[in-house]
Amino acid sequence: MQEPTRIQAKFRALKEAKRAALVAYVTAGDPAPQRTPAIVAALERGGADVIELGVPFSDPIADGPVIQAASERALKAGTTVAKVLDIARKIRETSQIPLVLFTYLNPALRYGLEKLAHDAKAAGIDGCLLTDLSVEEAGPYVKTMRAAGLDTVFLAAPTSTPERLQLIASYSTGFVWSRAPASPANASCSPMRPDRWLKPHARSRSCRWPWASASPLPNRLRLLRKWLMVSWSEALLCE
Repeated sequence: MQEPTRIQAKFRALKEAKRAALVAYVTAGDPAPQRTPAIVAALERGGADVIELGVPFSDPIADGPVIQAASERALKAGTTVAKVLDIARKIRETSQIPLVLFTYLNPALRYGLEKLAHDAKAAGIDGCLLTDLSVEEAGPYVKTMRAAGLDTVFLAAPTSTPERLQLIASYSTGFVWSRAPASPANASCSPMRPDRWLKPHARSRSCRWPWASASPLPNRLRLLRKWLMVSWSEALLCE
């Protein structure tokens, strides 16, 4: 029986402590690769439980303008998949915070899935999320990552069919990344809460991006009683 990954161990500890998880995203290499370990350390000091290391990509179709701009700056700074793994090794010199490699299918295929799984594990990465990989076509990828002892994280939406949610749940370890459309400020009455539509299918924990709202961010965070995923980078500070 395999030992639990850092991601799995962290969520178990948080569940026992009855505390929400804070999963933070950073675009690796923005503004420069050598700056990212310090940014991750600052996020950890600020309370982040899990870090998503975003691999900059020239066509980040699933991301908004902030992360797109961050990716452009990171690419101009010479950031590659290999350099992101070097960043992970540097982080591991001083921290055991769970790390998720957050990327797209194209960089993973160009690097080679088996090589990526091996090198990511060796660098101290705990899991991988490919934002544009269809779960229906993810079998070989999941098999390769799990063989290396890496968690696989997938995205879920409230518009997904029950059959697709079940497949997402079966392929996800560590946690499921869920994002809902704009929701009323009163989350307890919202049909878009992931613990309502995803929990019946998911064995892994569900992490969610705070929804768009006119209410202040602290008010929205208080409404997320169980799980929280905040996607952020230092991008605005670098502009």
